[in-house]
Parts: sequence; C-alpha cells; structure tokens
Amino acid sequence: MSAYMNAAEARKKTSIDSTIHGEIKAIETQIITDVAAGNLESTIATGTTMTTTGATAQSYYNVWQGSVEDRSKKYQMDRVVKYFVDAGYTVERVTDTVTTNTFDWKIYW
Repeated sequence: MSAYMNAAEARKKTSIDSTIHGEIKAIETQIITDVAAGNLESTIATGTTMTTTGATAQSYYNVWQGSVEDRSKKYQMDRVVKYFVDAGYTVERVTDTVTTNTFDWKIYW
C-alpha cells in the first residue's frame, strides 16, 4: 500500500471536478427542457463555464481547437463528452456562430 496518491486519485482531488459537474448538470437541464418540448437535440451555447462568452470560454475553445495546450481543460471537456457518450448520446462541439471564438455543445438522442 502506497502512502502517496496515484495519478487518478490526484485528478479526482482537484477542483476541476466541480467544473465538470457544473457543465454536466447544465447540459442535463437543457436536455430535460428539450425532451419536454419534443426535441431530439439540445444546443448549449451559454450558461456553462465552457460555453459562456468571455475569456474562460475562449480558453476552452482554444484548447479544443488545438491552438493552446492545457491538460486540465482538455481533461474536463473529455470527461463531459464521455459522460454523455456513455449514456448513449451523440456529442459535438461546434464553433459558436455569434462569437466565433467559443464553442456550443450539440447533444443528440
């Protein structure tokens, strides 16, 4: 037994978990709204850490586009995608046509 945490444990203990959780919950809320309306997809363009207009959302966009390397942000986005793919959804990130420097989540079912 090791007295020190392994890499997976270290990732779990970081504050990025709250960002992932918040992103997932915001997307789930939009899905619920769209399902009730009879839609077969959701677009999440604002209201989340990764999609709201501003410097933070732009930094996620830059990581997604590969113009900036940030392992933490990449990990967060990958976890959000995995969560919904594992639940049977199709997940895409698309460039926001208004800002052109942030992305929108597109979720299909």
